[in-house]
Amino acid sequence: MLRVALGDKTYRIERPWGELPQDGLVSDVAVLPDGDVLVLQRRDALIAAQAQIAAILRLHPDGRYKGASQGDAIFDGHKMSVDAAGRVYVVDRDAHQIVQYNARLEVEARYGRLHGPGQPFNSPCDAWFCPTTSRILVADGYAASLVHVVAGTEVITPLCGEPGSGPGQFITPHAIRTLDDGRIVVADRDNSRLQIFTPAGQWLRDITDVHKPMALAVLDNEIYVTDQVPRLSRFSADGRLLGRARAVLNGAHGMCICANGDILLSEIAPRRLTRLVLEPA
Repeated sequence: MLRVALGDKTYRIERPWGELPQDGLVSDVAVLPDGDVLVLQRRDALIAAQAQIAAILRLHPDGRYKGASQGDAIFDGHKMSVDAAGRVYVVDRDAHQIVQYNARLEVEARYGRLHGPGQPFNSPCDAWFCPTTSRILVADGYAASLVHVVAGTEVITPLCGEPGSGPGQFITPHAIRTLDDGRIVVADRDNSRLQIFTPAGQWLRDITDVHKPMALAVLDNEIYVTDQVPRLSRFSADGRLLGRARAVLNGAHGMCICANGDILLSEIAPRRLTRLVLEPA
């Protein structure tokens, strides 16, 4: 049995975790309000064999396979998040769109022009619904260096960002989350830092004690981040390191935190999930 600690929290490692019956690359993981786990599979829809792979797998809370999305609207799933109402936001990276599902994995809305690079998204990385502002934030990261705001169904405007390494500049904004007061956390992957912004997009500070950060989660106003060392780190909202662990073998591209405090991590290669089971204090 293996264990890791993030400061005063200790976890038991379960790896591999969950039934993954198909062959797509495991790009991200998220949890619905009812406890079901969603697994985003990356695929190349231009390759016939991969086109048959479901974009989203659904698992019971104990990891048993439950089903998959049908008639997939996703060409190149990269990141995924779930809001408190059970809406699912999937970043369709090279189709340049964000697809919103309900908890039954039925498409509700699309943001950005499908197959329209730069209209406005240009191979985006991540999307997150901010509960304090009721806006969707999009880290537009592979061919752009922007954070966009989606208000309503059609109004999409840049909030911050430009290419570079200075304050408020990005090289691959790869993941995005918000703190309890609406401050925005962006994993600026290829600048090896997290950047913190006000809800209005004004730069506040950097957290630089990370190496090519990949995935973000926020719990109790603390920031959890994976990087390519590979490590999982826990920071306070003001950037103090609270704990650090080596929880996966090759780096977690995706992460989410369950209601009971367990952490799920997704790896692309090898293709698998890891569950960190929070142990009693």
